[in-house]
Amino acid sequence: MRRFSVISLMAASAALISSQVLAAIYKTSHQLSGFSTDSRYYIYLESYRNAVTDVPKAKLQIINLPRNACIENGCLETEYTDEARERAPSLTTKSAENQLLKKTSVIRYNLKLNRPAPGRKLPVLSRKTNADGSETYTFILNDKKEKLEVLMQQKYIPSVAYGGNAEVDRAALRLEVTANYRKRTLSTLNNYRENAMKYTLREVRLAPDGRTVAIIMNMMQPNEQGALQTTLVQSSPL
Repeated sequence: MRRFSVISLMAASAALISSQVLAAIYKTSHQLSGFSTDSRYYIYLESYRNAVTDVPKAKLQIINLPRNACIENGCLETEYTDEARERAPSLTTKSAENQLLKKTSVIRYNLKLNRPAPGRKLPVLSRKTNADGSETYTFILNDKKEKLEVLMQQKYIPSVAYGGNAEVDRAALRLEVTANYRKRTLSTLNNYRENAMKYTLREVRLAPDGRTVAIIMNMMQPNEQGALQTTLVQSSPL
């Protein structure tokens, strides 16, 4: 299977993506997010309405912060039975959100996520695009002006619909987080997510205990009428 780096993608098919995808971006609506009271977990809930079918959808992520991974049965999307799908266009996005909240009510209670704490959004000091196509973000970590640096690398395998040979779009993300003279790597460029096209860093939030950050990413996914911007939560200890 042929793979395209960020640079080769931008050189070969940036115009295609710009004209066919980026011109029609649909975004999810943020509904709920934050840290558990013990700073071990992070929750993110978002929803949207499909532009073609008019069906409301919701997506929930409950992340184990030390492991940088979804907890068991904690990352869900709205599902409908055939009967419910017929009347889904008459439902609200709130009903889609409530479906996921109901499914995870016991989990959220046990993990102290019923009243999530927002944490502190870290101020951005700088953003730089490097020669190899990667991006470096620098944040102010605390009142002592100590810095947190995030190096973001990504690769994209386009589907036939976007000028490639793959059946579905796939994108890989690698983050390198540097803070307190420690460097940690999250995932690799060999780990591809299906139905993903592009990642951008939205914000970084410091947990209430000051020991972990939640890295909130935009993830672009192919959509019937363009692209859908959803959310991917990553985490790193400090």
